[in-house]
Amino acid sequence: MHRAVKVLLAVPDEAQAEIIALIDAVTAQTSAIEAPDLATAFGEWCWLSTRSTAT
Repeated sequence: MHRAVKVLLAVPDEAQAEIIALIDAVTAQTSAIEAPDLATAFGEWCWLSTRSTAT
C-alpha cells in the first residue's frame, strides 16, 4: 500500500484523478477483484502485479 501511495503522489493531480477513476471503474465490476486482475488492466509495469504482505 505504501508503494501505491508514493506512486500516486508522484504524478500530477490530473493524472491522479484519472488513475483513481480507472481503479474505481475496474473495481466496480466485481467486489471479488484480485490484484493480478488490476495489474492486467493497467499493464505489466503496474505495482499491483507484485504481491506484498506489508500494509
